[in-house]
Amino acid sequence: MRRALTILALGAAAPNAVAMPGDPPITLLTPAADAVLPGGAAGIPVTYDCPDYRQVDLGDGFAFFGQWSDYGVRLATGPELGADGRLRQDQVVAADTGHQPNTLPDEQCAGELATGRADGPENTPGTYYWQASRLCGGCAGGYEVSEVRRLAIRADAALSVRSAGAAFAGYPVAVPLRLAGVPDGASVTLQRRAGSRWTALGTGRASNERGEVIATLPAGVQSLRASVRLGTQTVTSPVRTLRVRPAAAPRVTTGRDDGAWTGASPSVRFRVTGGGRTITGFRASVTMVCPQVGLPGGQGQVTTRAGFAVVSRARIAPDGRFIAAATSRGSAVLVRGKVRGGRLTGGVAALSVGTCTGSGSFTARRS
Repeated sequence: MRRALTILALGAAAPNAVAMPGDPPITLLTPAADAVLPGGAAGIPVTYDCPDYRQVDLGDGFAFFGQWSDYGVRLATGPELGADGRLRQDQVVAADTGHQPNTLPDEQCAGELATGRADGPENTPGTYYWQASRLCGGCAGGYEVSEVRRLAIRADAALSVRSAGAAFAGYPVAVPLRLAGVPDGASVTLQRRAGSRWTALGTGRASNERGEVIATLPAGVQSLRASVRLGTQTVTSPVRTLRVRPAAAPRVTTGRDDGAWTGASPSVRFRVTGGGRTITGFRASVTMVCPQVGLPGGQGQVTTRAGFAVVSRARIAPDGRFIAAATSRGSAVLVRGKVRGGRLTGGVAALSVGTCTGSGSFTARRS
């Protein structure tokens, strides 16, 4: 995924750095005050001086020295310090130990402030504070610390509403979204302009910088946009228009399509009724993947489970396409396809039950 954030180092009011008399202090290097740096899912990169120093000095030349591995860096939501002089633990959202990569000069360390989660600070715009420290057995509080610097994280996401193909008034349509820079799992809302206001049509989840929202629209030219809330910032897409055709448009399905339909691999069955206008009693087998976490030893395990995607009723649009969704007691079903000429093509059945999810494509014929 391309880098998704811009980090502004604003420079915060900070306490003086603390070090034993005669030892070099901890100096923060990058990001510098007022610098603009790329950020994103990989984390927030920082660098600082990490010279050798005295951890304990007993006098008369007897001293124990610390090195780069005794350094660390923290990122917090507030600048307040704890009793040890470091950023308060209850406000820390990411931390890293000292690293000396080959790309840096001696006595300089690097850190990557991130959690690896979609809601981690590296993906969540807002204001943060960072500070480096080092262990010090001879110091009050047990640490020597640097100044505190402030970071303002701004999203650099780019959203767009893609072509949804034919859409008919009153029939569900899948609206695809391009979500560059939006972290996986983020909730994205599709909105329609209604007069001077924007109203929500539905939501979807970002995955691999893409998403989809199932919406039902009125006839006419509709103005649509996508919106996502990332931390303290709301990002919206440019407006895209979609022409929604009247529900009374000529149909490709007729009474000749009525009757029982079946398909194999996976097993599918349903009926078409009402002169080719409605699907009833849809049932398709789906194999789901079920991750299991929290097992002894911290090992995760993946199992499979058979399930059935069941939809009681779905309306067939004039062009033969249908989309149906249902939720009940922690499970969700989404079924779609196209009926025409006695065949169902492009069928997809998706099912989730608890932590188990699965989907499968299918075809079917009129029996």
